[in-house]
Amino acid sequence: MPPGSITAVVGPNGAGKSTLFKCLIGLESPIQGTIHIDSTDIMHNPRALNGKIAYLAENIGVYDQLTIRQSLNYAASLHLMNAPDVNQSVQELSKELAIDDRLDVKLSKLSKGLRQCVAIAQAIIHSPSIILLDEPSSGLDPEARHRVINLFKKLQQNGATLLISTHLLSEIESYYSNLLIIKDGCLIRPEDVSNAQTNRTLIKLKMDGGQASVIKELEFNPKVIFQERMADGVTFYFNGDKEQQAELLKNLVSLNSTISSFEVVPEDLQNKYLESMKRNGSS
Repeated sequence: MPPGSITAVVGPNGAGKSTLFKCLIGLESPIQGTIHIDSTDIMHNPRALNGKIAYLAENIGVYDQLTIRQSLNYAASLHLMNAPDVNQSVQELSKELAIDDRLDVKLSKLSKGLRQCVAIAQAIIHSPSIILLDEPSSGLDPEARHRVINLFKKLQQNGATLLISTHLLSEIESYYSNLLIIKDGCLIRPEDVSNAQTNRTLIKLKMDGGQASVIKELEFNPKVIFQERMADGVTFYFNGDKEQQAELLKNLVSLNSTISSFEVVPEDLQNKYLESMKRNGSS
């Protein structure tokens, strides 16, 4: 993944997302293949990039009897950070995550969401350039999620590469750069968002009758890919710009005067995911 990018890693439960992250940081070994990060073979030298990589596990590891400040200081000490840098990072991260007013509160006294914020801060206290986050929004309320998203965007803007495993597709849609869909341990769809910004458009066409002539016209159009045929219409992808869409509509209306709607449907991340699952045999 390129520097300064955010990759969403999605897939059904048990697909292998958490296992992938553990392999990337050397906690587990893949059944086959190799893993190279920054030209380093992770399988042969799993600790070589510890200073550059952050990892947040799905099941967070925090110490209940430590305060937030102690937890962050301890995480910083593992990366041999010097005192001035530690103090600055603690202040900046705690403010970003709105936990700066609780720095001397023990984690045992905190809610699940606040504990998750502490875990995120622990993971990135050393300003890593590669950040792996497994379900980072788990347990967060809407306000905390908003703060976390802003933090991720800031990290991205500063050149960090983020891989984020999530089930909250609508949440990550506003800021992800790349999409990886995993099923049964295999990558089934690598997609760059820039590819989604082409002229491909999802269109829903409804009509009161005379579908045969419309469908025949669409079948002979090389820019059309059918998605679904319904009793009262059809849904299809159209690989063309707005002028070509208008020309298509004009032609279809000339064939069938009962067309009641021609709707451009926003293709969101949820649709992309479900479409990929459908194409790859998921029910």
